Amino acid sequence: MKSVNRTALGLAATLMLQPMAALAQQAPDPDEIGLTVGHEAATPDAVTESAGTSALVISGGAAVVYAITPDGPGSNNTLTFQPYVEVERNGLYAGLSASLSKTSVEHEIDLYFGYHNETNAGLSYDIGYTRYFYPNDGGDCCGEITLSLGVSPSDKLSLSIGAAFDPEAGHGATSLGAEYLITDKIGLAADIGVTGIGTESEWDVGANYYVNDKVTVSLYYNDGSNYPGYFELGLSYDTTLLGQ
Repeated sequence: MKSVNRTALGLAATLMLQPMAALAQQAPDPDEIGLTVGHEAATPDAVTESAGTSALVISGGAAVVYAITPDGPGSNNTLTFQPYVEVERNGLYAGLSASLSKTSVEHEIDLYFGYHNETNAGLSYDIGYTRYFYPNDGGDCCGEITLSLGVSPSDKLSLSIGAAFDPEAGHGATSLGAEYLITDKIGLAADIGVTGIGTESEWDVGANYYVNDKVTVSLYYNDGSNYPGYFELGLSYDTTLLGQ
């Protein structure tokens, strides 16, 4: 099952609860600090895989995401390539991720760091900070403090809650996520999120197919109060480059 994607739990980019290793995130609009619910529910049993180890762990991977807008075939469809690399030791982590699309103005680079672990009661937690950059659209955009909590009531079900706050803009947002494994390889997931004052909301629902421990295929439908609904097909690959 999957872990929290620490790079994208926020306002400017996302409130996405998805694997820390599989960066399937939507690039934010730097002119519109808003909320974007993510694609995969956090999985507390996986978020602490490497927490607590004294060894240095370097992981990396990439995702290819194809967004399809039903009412605008062709011209509104987008293909995005999202690579990342992350370093971790004793629960402390730092990473670099990118989102590259056919429109250069939408290119995004994220720098992030934080700490994650799990309590004796089985509650996973992750607190971090992410800074967003748009090389072709103003450079340094904004940053967010993020917090996520997760718990697994059973081997098949995982639940999560996330929060993000942009101290410069004074905006906050929260989200709830869940994933249920109907088989060892297929999971159904959903997320819903709102801004702190409840003026904007969005949700997604979809399925993940875990080909193996490195490759995942996902299909989601996303909708929100400030944008039309669209489908998103993703393929992600994640691996450990150094360490356990």
